[in-house]
Amino acid sequence: MNPFQKIKHRLPMVGLVEVSEAQEILDFDARIRQRLGKGVSFGYAVEPKIDGIAVEMVYEKGTLIAASTRGDGQAGELVTPNIKTILTVPLTLYQLDRHKPIPDLLEVRGIVYLEIEDFDREKMQGNLPPGATIREAAVDALMQPNPRITVKRPLNVFCDGIGEMSGPACPTHDELMSTLQLWGLRVNRPHIRVFETIEEVVAHCRRLQKERHQFPYPVEGAVVRANEMKVQEQLGEESGLARWAIAFKF
Repeated sequence: MNPFQKIKHRLPMVGLVEVSEAQEILDFDARIRQRLGKGVSFGYAVEPKIDGIAVEMVYEKGTLIAASTRGDGQAGELVTPNIKTILTVPLTLYQLDRHKPIPDLLEVRGIVYLEIEDFDREKMQGNLPPGATIREAAVDALMQPNPRITVKRPLNVFCDGIGEMSGPACPTHDELMSTLQLWGLRVNRPHIRVFETIEEVVAHCRRLQKERHQFPYPVEGAVVRANEMKVQEQLGEESGLARWAIAFKF
């Protein structure tokens, strides 16, 4: 029996179409441009896709009040006490730029994961189910009915998007990530790249594929998304999958 209460997301947590060939990235770009029509200019933001569990954290007036898993995209398991044990999750946001006030409501989304070194240590200490993958280990740690067990596991988080947010919107994903960082949230800023052409995107995805084992965390691919938030809104989603982003799996 699942001991976790289900909670509905205000906005669906959409999934990503997974591709594995460079041509599929080019096809994705062609579909977007066809849907948008001529005269719409946009770029792409690309970052490593980390193997972990997707979560949503809700802040009201800068205070973390709830956290849940992605679940089926419409509703997820309420895991607030467990999320609060993760050291890289701020319980209270702070404002570093007076021009970017903390919103009254912020639903921030991200990935909870284990770093590779910590995963290996957990295996050696016998804290994981036999044969568990690094993602399964992260899920097992986060979904403990007793958060006192979760607090002993070295979980980490990177924020990579939002649900609802009150106040002025950021014009691009790149600026949104910078703003979240200003509020004390952990984002993967050193490895977010913005490109103007899809050919640059393909070249960068290939670089990430070659360099994947140089990262301290498990990189299973690259997330490619339209950088402009208005383009994301215009494209929307279909059958629970984003039209404005894909996951290039290695």
